[in-house]
Amino acid sequence: KVNIFDYLMGNNKTILSNSINNNFNDSKQVFEENNESSINDKSPIVYFYNTHDTEEYKSNVYNITPNVKTVSQMLREELEEDNIYSVVEEQSIKKGLDKLGYDYSGTYEISLNYLKEKKEKYDTLKYYFDIHRDSVKGENSRTTIDGKSYAKIMFLIGKNHDNYKKNVSNVKIMEEYLNKHYKGILRSTYYRPLYAYNQDYAETMFLVEFGGVDNTLEELYNSAVALADAINYYIGGDYEE
Repeated sequence: KVNIFDYLMGNNKTILSNSINNNFNDSKQVFEENNESSINDKSPIVYFYNTHDTEEYKSNVYNITPNVKTVSQMLREELEEDNIYSVVEEQSIKKGLDKLGYDYSGTYEISLNYLKEKKEKYDTLKYYFDIHRDSVKGENSRTTIDGKSYAKIMFLIGKNHDNYKKNVSNVKIMEEYLNKHYKGILRSTYYRPLYAYNQDYAETMFLVEFGGVDNTLEELYNSAVALADAINYYIGGDYEE
């Protein structure tokens, strides 16, 4: 294990202040204790999880390769600065698959089971974000805004359930915010008619494709700030219908 404290990005902001495991390839981060203790008696309303929790990025810091769980932790820390408390799922999807004898196609069932467990533990949870990494590469995965490089973001919506239009409406709120304040950060929302991606669980369920394989840690952080801003805006309801 290695400790990364006060690692500063270009804007001199600390992005990683917790102890993390050196083996990101197995997604064995040791954020859970810090995550749980930071909640204390506060009421978390946001749940971050990663159905494909081994998706990682090529760039690294101190030989540690960031993955989608790293992004979830960045989002949690950014929201906490605005007194919006969240929980990041730390259970391994692979362990869940192995326990039930499922192959990789069962990942969404496992992640939904973990979500329900956390909802039972924290009944204040209202908003759910499944953070993925897309397969796009190179310049297709990044954009420059006001001289800073960002990982591109894409929302994915499954249409194979009756209430998907409510999911669409909620995504549009965040899209409008991001297009206004971080123009160019979004890739076009992708719709899949034959899939639900657990979005039938709640109209406040979101699947976000966060960057691609070639994004740097700084780009991931910059986009985590942007998405956290959009989530804050969405949750606050400070928008016109």
